[in-house]
Amino acid sequence: MRNFGSRLQLALSEKGISKAKFAEELGVTTKTVSLYIANKRIPDVHKLYDTAIILSTSTDWLLGLKRTDDFESYIVSLSARQRKFVSDLLAVCQEAKENQKSPHG
Repeated sequence: MRNFGSRLQLALSEKGISKAKFAEELGVTTKTVSLYIANKRIPDVHKLYDTAIILSTSTDWLLGLKRTDDFESYIVSLSARQRKFVSDLLAVCQEAKENQKSPHG
């Protein structure tokens, strides 16, 4: 559960959702969201479910229940700059893969 706050913060950042907007959608205060991010408060099961729906993720991921050696767990530990680098690198790799599939004229 100690990763919930960092995973919540990462998901909000990746989706471009502010704490205030998320709080409004979840039906809690911005202070409550800050407490979630700081791991000082844990949402009840209904708010956890709603959080997963709002952020298009799974409750397992939010709670850190996936294996610790998976890619997502690694990404959570990176800085924003490092995550951006990885994201850009993956985009380049995907583009290269797609270019290999297209017929050469």
